[in-house]
Amino acid sequence: MTDLLAEMALPDPAATADQLVMLRDGAMVRGHLDPDPAARTTALVAAGRAVLDAARAVG
Repeated sequence: MTDLLAEMALPDPAATADQLVMLRDGAMVRGHLDPDPAARTTALVAAGRAVLDAARAVG
């Protein structure tokens, strides 16, 4: 994942990868708490976009 983020020219691909992995972990937990896959997918995509937008803004 770090290599892909580096190809996107993000200033700190390792830190961004860590944040995205944390989001994935949170989505897995939510999957156990909320059986609605659409809700967790929507939340995960929005959060992932926010992480990437923030990483781009830093650079």
